[in-house]
Amino acid sequence: MRSLFFLCFFLLFSTTVFSQKTDKILLENGDMLTGEIKSMQFAMLTFKTDAMSTINVKWEQVVWLQSYKTCEVKFRWGELKVGRLDSVIYNDKMANLNNVVEITPIKDRFWKRIDGNIDAGFNYTHSSKVGQFNMGGMADYRMPKFETILKASSIISSQPADTSQPLTKKQDASLQFIRLLKNNYSVEVKLYWQQNTALGLKSRVSMQLGGGKDLIYNNHNRLGAGGGIAGNREQSDDVQDSKFNMEAFAGLAFKKFHYSSPKINIDAQLVGFAGLTEVGRFRTEANITAKVEIFTDFFIGLTFYDNFDNRPLSGATGKNDFGIITLLSYSF
Repeated sequence: MRSLFFLCFFLLFSTTVFSQKTDKILLENGDMLTGEIKSMQFAMLTFKTDAMSTINVKWEQVVWLQSYKTCEVKFRWGELKVGRLDSVIYNDKMANLNNVVEITPIKDRFWKRIDGNIDAGFNYTHSSKVGQFNMGGMADYRMPKFETILKASSIISSQPADTSQPLTKKQDASLQFIRLLKNNYSVEVKLYWQQNTALGLKSRVSMQLGGGKDLIYNNHNRLGAGGGIAGNREQSDDVQDSKFNMEAFAGLAFKKFHYSSPKINIDAQLVGFAGLTEVGRFRTEANITAKVEIFTDFFIGLTFYDNFDNRPLSGATGKNDFGIITLLSYSF
C-alpha cells in the first residue's frame, strides 16, 4: 500500500512539474513574462500565463525569449528548422528574431496539434423568398515539415417552387497532404469531392498532384503560387453514368492578417483548370473571405465565391455560379 501511495505521489508530482509554464519572453519595455509559448504567426505571439490567461504580444515587442520546447521555426527566406526553440533561433548568426515569421510548437498529443475553424450562416430575403444556409469547417494537423488539412463546406439555397431549380447545392470536401521543402517550396496530394447543381454537377471526385512556392512570406502577408495535374470522375444531374477526364491547373492564394484591434484577416484563392482530355474546356474557382473578430476566437465575415465552367454538364442553369454569404466563425 505504501509503495502504491509513493507511486501515485511521484506520478502526480511529475505531471505537475512537467506541465509548468517555463517559457520566458522579455519585452522591449523591460517586462519579463513567464508562461507557455503557444504559437507565432502574422507578427503576433500567442502566450499563455497563469496570471493573465492567454494573451497576444506583437512580435516586434519581443527582444528575447527562452523555451525548452521542440518547435518548427520558419524564417523569411523559407528555411524550416526543428529543435529546441531558443537553440534554433540563437545558434545561427542569421536566425535572429527579426527573421522569424512563424513558430509552431511540436506538441506531444494528437489533439493539441490540430488548429482550425467552424463557420455557419443563414440568409433570407422575404421579397424574393430566397433562403440560404451555409456551414463549413477546416482542421489543420501539423507535424515537423508535414501538414494535413481537412476542409468541408456546404451552401444550400432554396427558391420559389416555380423557378427552374427550387433547391440548389454547392458542397465540397477535401483532404490535403503537404510536404514542406526548402526555400518556401512544397509538394502536395489532394483528394477532392464537389457538388454544384447550378452547374449540373452531381458529383466530381478528384485527385490532384502538384507543387507550389510561397512568393511572399512575411509577418503580415502570404502570397503563394502553384500548379499540377488532376484526374476527375464527373457525374451530371441528368446522366447516371460518370466520365473520367484529366486537367492541368494553376492557382494563386493570398492571405493578409491585421492583428491590431479589431483583428481582421483576408483569405483569397483563384484556381484555373484547363482540360487535357477535353481540349478547350476551361474552369475557374475563386473565393475571397474577410473576417473581423468580435470577441476572443469568434469572428463575423463575408465570403464571395464564383465558379465558372465554359462547358458545364447537362442540367446546368448557366456557366457561372456566384454569390455572397455571411458567416459566424469560431477558431480553435
